[in-house]
Amino acid sequence: MGTKAYFTNRVYKNTLDKKFVDATNHALFLFNKAKHFSFNTLVKEKRSGKSKRNKSLHLAIKEKFQLDDYFANSALQEANAKQKSLTELNKLYISNKEEQIKSVKKKLKSKKTKLSKLKKIKSSIVNGKPSFPKKSREQKLGNYFVVQFKKKTDIYYHAYQFEHAYLDIQVNRTKTKIGFLTFKLNKFEEQLKRLKTVISSVVFGTKKLYKSQYTMDTYKGYHEKWIK
Repeated sequence: MGTKAYFTNRVYKNTLDKKFVDATNHALFLFNKAKHFSFNTLVKEKRSGKSKRNKSLHLAIKEKFQLDDYFANSALQEANAKQKSLTELNKLYISNKEEQIKSVKKKLKSKKTKLSKLKKIKSSIVNGKPSFPKKSREQKLGNYFVVQFKKKTDIYYHAYQFEHAYLDIQVNRTKTKIGFLTFKLNKFEEQLKRLKTVISSVVFGTKKLYKSQYTMDTYKGYHEKWIK
């Protein structure tokens, strides 16, 4: 059976003797250092694929920080929990990145198909025999060339105007979009590769605290002070 707490008493530091406050702060300080050490060791061993220890991590923590079994085990459990959480989060990042890549590839295929169609239309006009796909928005009606949009229709009065005022612009615009999408795809694929191969770590504390080692005058040039 589990233990239920129906009420708790809040203890204020200013009501305690200084030696108890100092002892608590020291215990928390050692526990957090042990937790950081445990997590960093697990990450390094996972990255290298080998362990340099000749004893269990639990015993290594006990000896390094002079902790009892309870604190050493708690620090190790928290480190393992963080690593497991990081692994699950990485799986989510991989899944999201794969969906992004799939979406970009679909758009890229559509743009390449459009470019191919526009080039074929331009080639037919240059050869003096304009031809258009049946379901294309670009068509020739009588002596005119028309482009049908959802809410409007553009009319071009001769082949030269249609070629240079519409086709050339669309070809260049589509090429530019293909370039952007290709760059985006390459970036996403590189990010996916890193997610699958690089073992990530974490920064303990807040972003503000992490950045303060480089931005606050109190810690600039005093890295040991920031670590404490």
